[in-house]
Amino acid sequence: MNGFTEIFKIILAVLGIISAYPDVNYDNNSIFIRHDFNRNAIFLQFRANNIITAPIRDIIESGIEVNLIYQFRTTLNNKTLDQGNSTIKITFSSNSYSINGGGHYNFDIFTNAISVNEISILTNADNFTNQPLKTVVNLIINCDEAPEIMKLWANKPLFKFNYMIEK
Repeated sequence: MNGFTEIFKIILAVLGIISAYPDVNYDNNSIFIRHDFNRNAIFLQFRANNIITAPIRDIIESGIEVNLIYQFRTTLNNKTLDQGNSTIKITFSSNSYSINGGGHYNFDIFTNAISVNEISILTNADNFTNQPLKTVVNLIINCDEAPEIMKLWANKPLFKFNYMIEK
């Protein structure tokens, strides 16, 4: 029965009814952090899954630079409090991956490193304690040499976080 299910999925993917690629998603163990070096800022740490599909890996390993862009927007009652971008530049040379020009990693360490993300989502947090906040993070992948690279994900990743800040 399992073989039939896989064949059926392949047929649906070929017909364009479903994607042959996995959804990029995040786990529910996200945490909000106040670091000692900046107590008035809130940082969001979360793990994204399925960022590097086999075709994306092939593009990177061919020597093409790829960017992961995390666009965020933090709101209170639909009013924007903070927004911005965080970009990760991925390169490959000499059989190893580099993130933002630093370090040389094998594939497993590289995928683990880019899966765990921490971004500053609110710079003046003390002004918004005990209020319902929402942060939306949009993940984009791009590169000049492969402008259709986003199509190598089954979805357009949009992560939503609702929370309140305690004093």
